[in-house]
Amino acid sequence: MQNTVGGAMAAPSSKNDELVPNLNNYVRARLSKSEVLTFTDCARALAEALNSTDGSAREIMAKVLNRMTLFGSLPPSILPMLVSVRVKVDLPKTADRKLLRVVNYLIQLAAGEGSAGTVVPFSTLVGQTLPPSATDIFDYNALDPIWADVKSETVTHYQRAAAFRALAALARSSLSSDPDDLTLVSHLMAAVATTLDRCDAARRRKLPFGIGGGSKKVREQDRRQTLERVAAQRAALSASRIGLPNFVLSSKIAPRAFGGVNSPDPACARHALAVAALAARDMPGMYVEQMGQFVINTLEIYHKTGSLGGAEQAAAMAAAAAEGMPAPLRPTKELYQEKSLNLSDDWARLYLARGCGAVVHAGVGEQKRGVSFVSSVDP
Repeated sequence: MQNTVGGAMAAPSSKNDELVPNLNNYVRARLSKSEVLTFTDCARALAEALNSTDGSAREIMAKVLNRMTLFGSLPPSILPMLVSVRVKVDLPKTADRKLLRVVNYLIQLAAGEGSAGTVVPFSTLVGQTLPPSATDIFDYNALDPIWADVKSETVTHYQRAAAFRALAALARSSLSSDPDDLTLVSHLMAAVATTLDRCDAARRRKLPFGIGGGSKKVREQDRRQTLERVAAQRAALSASRIGLPNFVLSSKIAPRAFGGVNSPDPACARHALAVAALAARDMPGMYVEQMGQFVINTLEIYHKTGSLGGAEQAAAMAAAAAEGMPAPLRPTKELYQEKSLNLSDDWARLYLARGCGAVVHAGVGEQKRGVSFVSSVDP
């Protein structure tokens, strides 16, 4: 067998041969000889710890799993063992979140192609045969514990986010392995759509600003519900961008993404605006209808404060105070947090400009809103 650059991966000789991960030269040079373990050694030690009833089994699993993160990719045959480890350590009230984070990352790594669902870690231009992926050899039913976390309304955020990442990696892998088989894509699409619909329903039930404001208990409950909703939105939208092809994103997910464009989480808003920009290209009328008032309100805030985000506004007010100048007018809390776009993230502004540009190019929208969209992309 010939190895790829740095000895990171042995190339397969046929479609039925798995890639055998090796430590690359950089990692190998920084480990002592006693610390350098082959992937086979790690897999054997993990299996022994998994089947052991010794109290030190979890400590051994943690050590082996951390060592596995040094490999650039993992063969899909390790997935059943990793899922078993996840089920064993993810117990109510005794879950080790640090260990679970490592396990979930390794599951994502083995489920996708190459590094966490990215391209394969070797060249396909030199006659090398593609190795089997997780979607070629793995029984999907073995992932039921992870898929259950995607569908559940009661799991914690880290469980749901990890499950979405694994499912996204599998869906992305299936598009390369068999582009005509959209089974995993349809599963991911349904999971994302269901989660976003739940988040939108929760947002509509949310109390308006000012209602119950005097009750500390109500404020704390509202804060927790908002954090859970935003976290679920972010996980679903991020997974959709990784694992779904654009035609599915545009037709099935984009109409649901508009509920996240004003999210208090900048990353969630960025993902939502990125997906919504696809609707601007394919369904400009819908984009105008859903985004028009948001754009108008955002421009109003910009004209009043000279900023597009909370951090910028705070900096502008501090600078004005330092110079003895009148502070920029602060918009109402309702307008700033609920009825305008969250453009704190620079990439969110790029995706907004892309969407507005598509609408302007299509010539769709009322005159008032058309002017707003033009103003949004006007330097």
